[in-house]
Amino acid sequence: PEVRTRAVRFSPTGRQWAAASTEGLLIYSLDDTLLFDPYELDEDVTPDTIRALSRKGDHLRALVNAFRLNEKYVIREVYEAVPPLDVVLLTKDFPEAYLERLLRFIGGIMESSQLLEYHLRWVSGLLSNHGTFVKTRSVALQPVLRTLQRGILRLHQDIGSVCDKNYYSLNYLLVQGKRVAEAQDEETGDVNMHDVFSSFNDNIEEGSEDGMEVDDEA
Repeated sequence: PEVRTRAVRFSPTGRQWAAASTEGLLIYSLDDTLLFDPYELDEDVTPDTIRALSRKGDHLRALVNAFRLNEKYVIREVYEAVPPLDVVLLTKDFPEAYLERLLRFIGGIMESSQLLEYHLRWVSGLLSNHGTFVKTRSVALQPVLRTLQRGILRLHQDIGSVCDKNYYSLNYLLVQGKRVAEAQDEETGDVNMHDVFSSFNDNIEEGSEDGMEVDDEA
């Protein structure tokens, strides 16, 4: 059968070109790292409309449309825009058709991101609310789950080593602080005893002088 092409466009760099044909959108590139891989895409799904949904607070639709567009920078932008307190609620209504994509995305950025607790909230919410789906598709999801497990274990080891160092450093500082405090207490105690003895001697001398005056009067 004949293939009809309605439009052909080249990228500004000249290293990629795309053709809209009866067989679908065909993209050819000289680069191996081509990120564009749309899924159930229609003309209403654009980066601008996705950002607009995110700004309005419709984070679920924004995230789903971002996965439909499948541009990584848009997915990350919308994903990190979700308030942490809304993550658990959002994971309950998240479509299972995009669950594997979201878990793979989290596993891919977890090691290079500083939002550790945020990622763990997502993973915990998704696995808790969609445990049955994950269990029924455990074989297909094994690579994704292994990536998540490897990333979480690596983060656990890194954070654990830092916590151990901080723990021993804090213990050392506490011990040194107690020693300094005890030394200061001892010095303060010596000074007080010296003052006591000085005042005691002064009282004795004053009493002796008073006694001598009495004797002279007698």
